[in-house]
Amino acid sequence: MFPLRSVSSKPTPGAGMPRDLDPSESMTQTPDLSIWSHKPWWCQPWSIVLTGVAVVSISWLLFGRWWLSLVVGLGVLLWWGLFLVLVPAAWHQEAQAAVDAARAGDALGQQVSTSTEPD
Repeated sequence: MFPLRSVSSKPTPGAGMPRDLDPSESMTQTPDLSIWSHKPWWCQPWSIVLTGVAVVSISWLLFGRWWLSLVVGLGVLLWWGLFLVLVPAAWHQEAQAAVDAARAGDALGQQVSTSTEPD
């Protein structure tokens, strides 16, 4: 029914990291630290906000109960807080740490290679 894709058994450098945060790449360019550039269209901030507004609106239109729409709205606010504030902040922090570690490793590698000159 769905085509199968072959999966390589060889580990790739920087696996699990977005391509622009791969430490093996040149550290002279600034990587994109935004989570949104790595997400599909249906997981962008505008679609998350639009979905939340739609869910609260639909709960009001279907049930006509303010208290039920309030409960749904509080759930949506928690969802927004998690996916629009906390997750992007954690992503940015981890991505910055990965870039800093890669740059420190690159600088350390250059320092070691220049200080070990043959006699």
